[in-house]
Formats: sequence, C-alpha cells, structure tokens
Amino acid sequence: MPEFIEVGEEMTLMYTKASKNYLLCESSGTEIWYSVCDNVNKHPLTVNIDPCNLSRGSKYNFSFSWIPRYDLINVHGIVDVWYKSIKVSGNRYIMCTGTDDEYQFCGSLKGETIRIDTEQRFTKLKFEPGTYIAFGQIMTADEEDEKVALCVNMTVVIKN
Repeated sequence: MPEFIEVGEEMTLMYTKASKNYLLCESSGTEIWYSVCDNVNKHPLTVNIDPCNLSRGSKYNFSFSWIPRYDLINVHGIVDVWYKSIKVSGNRYIMCTGTDDEYQFCGSLKGETIRIDTEQRFTKLKFEPGTYIAFGQIMTADEEDEKVALCVNMTVVIKN
C-alpha cells in the first residue's frame, strides 16, 4: 500500500515507496513501529526504547545507532506528528551549524557510526488512546544543495 507524507506548510504530498516496518517495542499499553522512508539509505539503523511505556511521568532509555552517508556539518530536522488525520505537531530543528553545536553527532563525517544513548522522562506529554503517525527527517546542507540524510516514519499505538 503506498504511503503519502505531507512536506512543508503548503500541504504538498510526496509519494514514498513502501518499506519494511520494524517493531521497535510493544507492551500492554504501547506499540511502536518504524520504517525507513529514505530508500537510498543502505546503512543499518538501530533504535531501541526501554521500557515501552509512553505515559506521563514514565522514564525510558532511548538508544539510536546509524551510519550517515553525508557529513553532518549543517543539519536540520523535521518532525511532524498526526493523530486522527490531524497534524498535532510540526517542529523544525536547527541541529548543527558547524560552530558551538549542542548535539554530539554534529561534525560527524560520512561513514562514521553515530550512537546516541539517553535517558528521558515524559513530563508534559499525555497521549490519548489511538494511533499516532510521526514523520522525521534529517537534512544536510552545503553551499550547493540540501540532501536527505535520514527519513523515518513511525506508528505509535496507544492502547486503552
């Protein structure tokens, strides 16, 4: 089944080739699936969340490992979240500018393994039961053009 993703504020729809869905985690209250929508990315992506609990106040460990195919010098990210066909969140992040960058992966070169391990706590978020669709994209830019470094679709099911 084809997937469509909204890109930008203008409601532009972009067709993405269906890719394999991976079960990230499952518990009695939460189920999270992801797929890589960047069909050019040949390097493995490893993601882990433990415990699989997205309730307010819960603490979880998140780990992420990836080998980028571009240098990560000037990087920005996009995260859009949909619930019941309504865009409930759309965030744009400037992640790396080449100077005084906050993220540890900034400055990583093509082919280097990036690994992020962090402990997080859900303090402000409260998820209503249902299915959430998230689209995340990491873009790199140089003097000539902008390239998709990573594209991920996530499906989060919050059970009753």
